[in-house]
Amino acid sequence: MVPPSTGTSVSNGVYVPGGFTNGDVKPVLSTTPLADFLIIRLISLASQKFISDIANDALQYCKMKGTASGSSRNKTKDKKYTLTMEDLSPALSEYGVNVKKPYYFT
Repeated sequence: MVPPSTGTSVSNGVYVPGGFTNGDVKPVLSTTPLADFLIIRLISLASQKFISDIANDALQYCKMKGTASGSSRNKTKDKKYTLTMEDLSPALSEYGVNVKKPYYFT
């Protein structure tokens, strides 16, 4: 696995490596190996954008609730947020993914 460089990373951030999607994606019309590589790169980028948008929306829900862990007297430090199902469920429902807790967790 090659570490991300400026040519393969998105804004020097986290990206979905081609190895994840390479095994799952079998292009229907394989014209050239370059086209296959570009399709895999496109699917990786789209999946990264999808997951990033969901995580960002869940963070906004968490901030709206005001549930940050940490002391209230140290307001200069960054607050640490915890991703919970209460924040993730409405964020996922905006994208058409319905998530419900199993009956044994309620």
